[in-house]
Order: sequence, then structure tokens, then C-alpha cells
Amino acid sequence: MKEIQQKMRDLAKSLLAEKKVDTILGYEQGVLPMKTRPAFIKKAEDVSKLVFNEFCDLNLVKFIDKKQEGKLGVILKYFDIRTLVVMINEKQLTRENLVIIGMPCIDLLNRSAIENKLEGMEVESAEITDDEIILKGINFEKKFKKADLRFNSCGEIGDIKPPIYDYLIEGPKIKPISGTTDEFAEIAEFEKKTPKERWDYFKKEMERCTRCYACREACPLCYCKVCFTDLNNPQWFGITTSVSDNLMYHINRALHLAGRCVGCDACSRACPEGINIRLYLMKLRKTVSDRWNFKAGIDIDKFCPMGVYSLDDPQEFIVEEY
Repeated sequence: MKEIQQKMRDLAKSLLAEKKVDTILGYEQGVLPMKTRPAFIKKAEDVSKLVFNEFCDLNLVKFIDKKQEGKLGVILKYFDIRTLVVMINEKQLTRENLVIIGMPCIDLLNRSAIENKLEGMEVESAEITDDEIILKGINFEKKFKKADLRFNSCGEIGDIKPPIYDYLIEGPKIKPISGTTDEFAEIAEFEKKTPKERWDYFKKEMERCTRCYACREACPLCYCKVCFTDLNNPQWFGITTSVSDNLMYHINRALHLAGRCVGCDACSRACPEGINIRLYLMKLRKTVSDRWNFKAGIDIDKFCPMGVYSLDDPQEFIVEEY
């Protein structure tokens, strides 16, 4: 990881020094251990602030200014770049103003899972080795296997290069958690459950939702100036955290992302309650893939099926063909 980080810093320094970009958008260490935050670097001598590690979980597309002046070099992982493609296709960002630095997929670590294991103990420092994460605090030191605390998303894609990039920093390939590069393997297994089992699972998940909207705020594709959740005329559903209101929020948000969500999982990683938001969004992605043979964020100028019309669209759910 240190070698990848150094390659990234060297490239960023070169781009700034040679005036190929005016600013680099990347990650820097946050105030707290296990936290990173967006960093806007304008001087070549400041690239040492840039980090790239297993806690770089933000989708930095969220932080690209639509009114960006000058060239912006942006450090993006595979799924982040696919999100960027969707934003470009939807005319929210302009490709010409961006210099895309593609980063390798890495073992992003699940902070919520780590915090659950610590049971309230405060971490003062975190060290990551090839296989372990070592956490230290007042009167404690704990070690955990990285393999037990990984997020699923990056390992699902296998050896695939991002759809667009200007510079690509490659690294060692990571092994998929599920043992397969089928990105829909998790939902295929879940679909084997009975309808009642699936309903009980999601009802239990929705009971934990506090409607903090961290999922919405983390998602680059939730860019509406006024979200449907904030409307009061008309008011689409209640503002409580009852299961019914929570379901209405998550179902409506998911439908707004149908054919657009790329599976970056920024929403799931942002959720303070650890709700498995990725699962039902994966179901929508699988449905769109099966029905229209479409995956969001792969092709520039190829719009999502929900935004275009074709006479060849499958419509067996509308009419019965004889």
C-alpha cells in the first residue's frame, strides 16, 4: 500500500509542477484514527498530505465542484470512476475539466464492524499491516485480521480496468470475499430465501434506521437541489422513524437510483447503524442488468434505461404477448 501511495504522490506532484492541473482532489488523514477526508492540494510541495489506504472509503465524485475553474486532477477508485461516468452522462460534470487518476481496488475496511468489536473503547492510533489492523487506546491493544473486516464491493469486479482514466496506478489484485467476481452473487443467494424471510430481514433492517440521511449525503448521484424527503407540499410520507416511513424513504431513494447506481457502496459505508443498503440496491442493479443488459457507468454517452425509450424495450410486464 505504501508503494501505491508513493506512486500517487509522485504523479500528483508531477501534474501540479508541470501545470497540467491546478488542483488535486484526493484523501488526507482525518482528525481521528481510521478516518480520511477530502483534500484539495494546490501546491506540489503539499502532496505529502495525500494518503491512500484501507480507510479511503469516500466517493470523491461527491466533492467535485460543478463550477470548477481550471483543471482538476481527481483520485478515484474503480466504482468512483463509474459514478463519474454517470454524472458526465447526466450533464452534471464536464469531462474536459477533469484529469482522472485511476487507483487500484483495495481492501476497504468496515469501520462500523471494527467499532462494534471495540465495544465503546476509544482508539488513539491505528496501524495497518499486510494482514492485520492494530488498534491502540488507553490500556488496550487489539489486533484484527483485515480479511474479517473487509467491505465486499471492490473484490467483486476482478481484474477490470476503469472505463475512463487519464492516468492509472495499478496494484496487486485482491481476492473476492465471495470467491467469485460475479457482482450479483450476494443477491442471488439472498433471493433463495422465502418472501417472508426476505420481508422479515428488511423490516428488521428498517427498524434500525434513524433517518439521518447519511446515505443520501454520501451518494454523488443524490444531487437534487430539493430531495423528495424534504418536500412538505406534497408530503410524500411521514417524517417519523417508523418502519413504514423508513421503508418509503429507502424504496423511493432506491427507485430514483434504478439504472444509475454503480454499486460504489458509499451509502452503506456512511450508515452509522450498519444497515445493509447495498443489498436492495444490488437487486435493482441486477434487475436492470438482466432486463436491459445495462450496467451504469460503463459507457460515456450511454444513458440509463429509465431515461431513454426504445421500441425494443422489454414490456412483458405491461402487455401479454401472443
